[in-house]
Amino acid sequence: MTTFTKLWVLKSPVQVAAGTVLTVSLKGGRTKEVPVGQFIGQRGANYLYLPAAQADDADAEAGVRSEPMLYFAYGSNLNKKQMARRCPAAVPLGKLIMPNTQLVFRGVADVIRADGVECPGGIWRITPECEAALDRYEGFDPDYPDRGMYTKEYVRVAGLPDGATEIMLYVMNSSGIYPPSEYYFDVIRQGYRDFGLDTAALRMALKHSHDEKRPTHVERKRTRRMGRPALAPRPAGKPVQSKAERKADKKAARKADRKADKTARQMYRDPQADLTPEQRRRKITNLTEWLRDRRNNGIKH
Repeated sequence: MTTFTKLWVLKSPVQVAAGTVLTVSLKGGRTKEVPVGQFIGQRGANYLYLPAAQADDADAEAGVRSEPMLYFAYGSNLNKKQMARRCPAAVPLGKLIMPNTQLVFRGVADVIRADGVECPGGIWRITPECEAALDRYEGFDPDYPDRGMYTKEYVRVAGLPDGATEIMLYVMNSSGIYPPSEYYFDVIRQGYRDFGLDTAALRMALKHSHDEKRPTHVERKRTRRMGRPALAPRPAGKPVQSKAERKADKKAARKADRKADKTARQMYRDPQADLTPEQRRRKITNLTEWLRDRRNNGIKH
């Protein structure tokens, strides 16, 4: 009896001459007869079924990766609890500050090249199965990498663990700018805590998404599909005050205004402002009485 191995095919196809027909189990209890060497597309991932004896040779010929690799997470995949559900075999290796890279929001997290800017993130060691699960989650189609929600990039970075020289990350195929939902932003913020990252870049990206908001049809469609969730609020320019602090500030401002008005009235509107104490004692309250008092005292004008 022949033993078959399922391979995750990520690069070029493999040509294997075989006439064996394999019955493949699909979702929903369905089955499909597939000739050995044929690709099966299922939820954005491609599978290739080969006899186990040919699997290693096919890996080498096709460039199919069978060893773990490094993955740079900068968005919701920083959240360790979420990654444990999505990719149980993934191992966090620490944080990484990606140079010349800026975090932006297009409803969800993305990165762009920007000289002199740094993007904090986390390093995961992932298996081929983890990568396939991430491909499905990120909407990456290996057959049409430019048509999915994200595409992949491999970046050379010095000082990576495991002796690696490059690390994989997902980059969006959209160019719009739009704030994330409040829930999604909280998931990322927890991921920053999980990896011990400074949230300054995260807050800056959120502020930028509000100030430079220009959604494309991609962001509008995603927002409608998600039921128009509440957006993460724009970060305040100064610390948010409590209700009691705001009330105290308003009270102090009103008191200062009243004091300023009183001083102005005394300076410009008080008819006795220039009278002597003796004149005030005689209750001289207007200019006419002041002039009469001067005449009565023999003072010439």
